[in-house]
Amino acid sequence: MPEHIIVLEKMPLNRNGKIDRKALPEPNELERMSSGYTGPRNELEQRLVEIWEEVLEVSPIGIDDNFFDLGGHSLKAIQIRLRIKQQLGIEIDLKDLFEQQTISKLNSIIKSVFAKEIEGEKEAETALNSNKKRSIEVKNNMNLYDKNEDYFYELSNGQERLWFQSLYTKNTLGEVVVYEFNGEVDSSALFKALRSLVKRHSIMRTTIVEVDGHPFQRVHESLKVHCIYEDLSKLSKEQRFTSLASAIEHEQNHSFNLSCESFFRMNLYYVEPQKHVLLLCVNHIGCDGWSREVFMKDLFRVYQVIISGKNPSLLPAPAQYIEFTKWQKEQLIGGALEKQKDYWMGKLDESIESSNLPYDKNISLEEQNPSDVRIHEFNPEIVNLIRKVKPLYRGTTYMTVLAVIKVWLSLQNNQSIITIGSTFSGRTELRFEDLIGLCINPVALRTDLTGNPSFLQVLKRVQETTFEAYNNQDYPFDLIIQEKTRQGQNSKLYSICFIGQNSFRDEMEYDGVEVNSVPLNQFINNQNENLFCELNVDEWQEFDLLLYLIEENGKMVLEARYNSAKFLPETIDGFFAQLEHILGNLVNDPKMRLSEIELFEDKLEALFSE
Repeated sequence: MPEHIIVLEKMPLNRNGKIDRKALPEPNELERMSSGYTGPRNELEQRLVEIWEEVLEVSPIGIDDNFFDLGGHSLKAIQIRLRIKQQLGIEIDLKDLFEQQTISKLNSIIKSVFAKEIEGEKEAETALNSNKKRSIEVKNNMNLYDKNEDYFYELSNGQERLWFQSLYTKNTLGEVVVYEFNGEVDSSALFKALRSLVKRHSIMRTTIVEVDGHPFQRVHESLKVHCIYEDLSKLSKEQRFTSLASAIEHEQNHSFNLSCESFFRMNLYYVEPQKHVLLLCVNHIGCDGWSREVFMKDLFRVYQVIISGKNPSLLPAPAQYIEFTKWQKEQLIGGALEKQKDYWMGKLDESIESSNLPYDKNISLEEQNPSDVRIHEFNPEIVNLIRKVKPLYRGTTYMTVLAVIKVWLSLQNNQSIITIGSTFSGRTELRFEDLIGLCINPVALRTDLTGNPSFLQVLKRVQETTFEAYNNQDYPFDLIIQEKTRQGQNSKLYSICFIGQNSFRDEMEYDGVEVNSVPLNQFINNQNENLFCELNVDEWQEFDLLLYLIEENGKMVLEARYNSAKFLPETIDGFFAQLEHILGNLVNDPKMRLSEIELFEDKLEALFSE
């Protein structure tokens, strides 16, 4: 039985005559409208409504509508915060958006912040002039020199980390992302749009060169970038996907020559009518997860211009990665990030052994599968309980699951201070939202669970830790590691990483064309069960366990990538079972204390015994 029945006068259609699903009204939208809508009462509220509608992609929004009920989460809160800063000139704390969950409540907070900023306007102006002077000095030093119309710039800190890592490991392999395009697409125009992106985004024309032993970004005026098109439609189904599997395997095992090759390789295939496949292979030194959605949005922006008969060069130029690099260096040299540095050095000052998990003994090489990914879907009843718990501490699903993982590790290791790794976008300036490049920054989320707290208290501690990390995410993590190493402290802060996967979408739609990002193993298995290619996996090898939280269509899924030399697949499945067991108990009774939680008995005890 359907949960909702909505009667429409007519179905919205896209330009291909198909139902435009994005234009269909959401049931919760109709419920909001029927329960009463309060519009903005002044100019400030009107501006806030416009910002919320842009970020949340919901319209209309009333001033009493709840941020989380509208689909809001941590990333959306950050995007709203950035727009408030740029458009209104007011910088509010991220925590305010979680505590004041409606525009009417946020309105009073912004007015209060605005009043305080007016009082300190003179002091701020003096500081601004000082920073401008430092910025000019940095900008003058950023451009090393230009030669033959090419330009040389310093690497960002994230690039430096990956560059030196590649020198140490001798590994410059890339990550392959498979996109399926379903719908009417002009193959020639789409291929032309791909090549046009190389002109629009300088990071796609960038290589890494050494000058006097120091690496620099070399932005080429012109660089030959691997971009091919192939028609597979005349082949049999088996031949088509044998070709695709072979191409995937080649891209996975073909290293990038970072000194003379673009960080991007693109393979476009016409598979059959209404279906294309794009294999996008990227080296992370030039692209992070956020960038992939930016790439796809700009691809179709250019595509639409081309099929309309216009020149894509007329489009506004996007932000370039060297702007991010310059900004980062300015912030570091100008001293703007000293407070963030002090926060991290204080937060991570104590040398604490990273939390570990009991691992399997004597795993043979035949049993090891580095490309294996384990997936666990949580019970719908637990997902509903999480939704009821979140308002109790004004948090998110990510924070709730993070708290449970910390409790689980605390019980496993008999530790009270738990550190888990994560990654934040690093795009704390609005102008970097539509930027292609490596901006992502690792963080160490350390929470003190001493005092036998209740789960609700744990949630609030984890929430505070997360907010603090968000507010201090600009300071490069590798500099923290370097500083701790210089001080003789343990620089391995964590071996388990937990990432929320709401930073970019796996399913998108552009003017009637459905675009799906398909995991490699799933793509291969969907096409032919007899096909198999060994996938390169290096992104998570530095961790024992890398967990991704995926929320989609009301479902909640954990995806685990793990060190197969330490864990068997069934062991990871056992970890999932324990997490769900603890999660179910805690969200059902948030007042339960840590001492009351028990890890249920299962085959893990026998599995880990000598």
